[in-house]
Amino acid sequence: MDHVGSIAYAKKLTGGDVLCHQSYAQALESGDIEPAVAQNFTGRLLNLMTGLLGTKFEGVKPDIVVTDEFDLSEYGIAGKIIHTPGHSPSSLSIILDNGEALVGDIVREEEPGVIGIGMFYEDEQALLESLEKIAAYESSIIYLSHGTYTDNLALVNAIETIKAETGN
Repeated sequence: MDHVGSIAYAKKLTGGDVLCHQSYAQALESGDIEPAVAQNFTGRLLNLMTGLLGTKFEGVKPDIVVTDEFDLSEYGIAGKIIHTPGHSPSSLSIILDNGEALVGDIVREEEPGVIGIGMFYEDEQALLESLEKIAAYESSIIYLSHGTYTDNLALVNAIETIKAETGN
């Protein structure tokens, strides 16, 4: 819900295009959302509270549907959007030519200096593969969810730690 709940309002307000991955296009248009897949008790509790508040939002038809990669140059941005499933099947990340990347909820700073996969994700193996895909771009600064950032070396180290902890 925190990803798309206000997307129709934002589109009306800005007139901007709405972009999403093909796996989410129908749900975005209908306004239906399924709870994120919680991997611990706290996540399940948050899902329960969200369910009590409702999981329906004003739908919007996407203007752009992405499959694997989308070039942003048409919009005056040097970079691309890449499909990075794992957190959700439709997760996308932005890789900019200036060495910056925006990866959203695929990873987060769980405590100062510790990057992890958080409490919500659907496919751990796909998530790790997506992190490796992001790391291959060697971005100098990687913006994570909730206002934090890291660099590529820390991301590569986090991937190895996560693999060791999960046995992948």
